[in-house]
Amino acid sequence: MRRAHQVDASYLQDLNTSSDEINFVDYSPELTRSFRGLRVWLPLMLYGAAAFRLYLDEKLALSQWACEQLREIDGIEIIAEPQLTVTAFRAAGSNAMNRQLLEKINATKSTFISSTTINEQVVLRIALLCFRTHKEDVEKTIAAIRESMG
Repeated sequence: MRRAHQVDASYLQDLNTSSDEINFVDYSPELTRSFRGLRVWLPLMLYGAAAFRLYLDEKLALSQWACEQLREIDGIEIIAEPQLTVTAFRAAGSNAMNRQLLEKINATKSTFISSTTINEQVVLRIALLCFRTHKEDVEKTIAAIRESMG
């Protein structure tokens, strides 16, 4: 299964796990556990589409807010304006410096950001995908980025 489904893409680089951990990305063409449809259908039936719209609107607004906050940090360059709920940015400097920045931010254990590679440059990403993520969580992420830049 693993040989058939394992993929290597720059947006998946932070999912590397030790050999004794199961990474479901490597065992399914859907990049997750099977039967994803149930996880969408059941909450839609229980809570209705309005609840999903509310959470999506919140995440879209938070992505814009995070982008505005990042603009105010010296040395941060916005790579891609958030069109949905992902904000791509990098610190002025080398790829190694951006990898170190990623490690420092994630080492705080108060937040998690991911990375990708665009035009051979390491780019950091704030991806707001979970309905449990709210402004106070994004504030912690921005604070961790500010502290890690200093």
